[in-house]
Amino acid sequence: MFRLNRLAPSIGSRPRVAALLVLASLFALLPLAASPLAAQTAPEAVEPTADLLLPYFEVDTLNGTGRSTLFAVRNETNIAVDVIVRYYEVNLPQLPQRTERVTLASKETLTQNLRFVPDLRVDEDGIARGYVVISTDGAEPVLQGDWFRIDFAGNFATGDRLVQLTGSDLELCQRWSARFFNGGAFDGGATFFLWLDSPLSLTFGTTVGFYSVYDEQGSLAFSGELQADRVAFALRFTDLLLPLIPAPDFGTVEFEFADELDGYVTGVLDATNRYSVGFSASCVDDVPLFLQPVE
Repeated sequence: MFRLNRLAPSIGSRPRVAALLVLASLFALLPLAASPLAAQTAPEAVEPTADLLLPYFEVDTLNGTGRSTLFAVRNETNIAVDVIVRYYEVNLPQLPQRTERVTLASKETLTQNLRFVPDLRVDEDGIARGYVVISTDGAEPVLQGDWFRIDFAGNFATGDRLVQLTGSDLELCQRWSARFFNGGAFDGGATFFLWLDSPLSLTFGTTVGFYSVYDEQGSLAFSGELQADRVAFALRFTDLLLPLIPAPDFGTVEFEFADELDGYVTGVLDATNRYSVGFSASCVDDVPLFLQPVE
């Protein structure tokens, strides 16, 4: 799936301990079977938008009861609207691998299980990975929706709202703060899903940002540089760990994307084969990096 290499520490104004390199694996084309749409899901009450993002998906094509990803999108208007669904590979934002068009009646919800979307490219480990952009032909905010990751074999499921890419409530940011659990009841740890708003494919060794890990007392445990050659990927908290440096059981990871690059961060806290909790990271673009103490 991924190979993670830690590079030598870099020197600069911000503390960095090591660099984290996320490398893509080779893809193989594997057709999937078609199936009727699944049951409807209820979206959270948010302002509708013209463009929505499912920031990352996984489908285990080798196990029919393994991981899959579902999304639902609803037309909030009193008229029918044309919806365009574009499925992208993890590092080809210039060209969708598949495009679908559907007309949604007033208040209609479309639910799609990606296991039954044909012609998605599949990694050599049998996992289809990518992201989805759902939009309308016009610019009016008419859509909202949600998405779920389901693992029947692992007995857990998590979900979140689809991300708004347009309108006054644009949800992309450069700086993010995300909680993590690395112990206690959540023995499966934390996994983050990152999506970068890049119009072009990333090349090997591209620095996409930096991360800093803090314990719950606010002490910096370690930090590093994040490199990737894909615009959408999953990142386990354990991938950030450094040899001989103890990691806190609970705390916060701060992500900062590089060079004015915006993106989105969400994640899941997992108690293996028991339960899981999905969460969205918090955008902290409006939080000052440095404040003067009040005298």
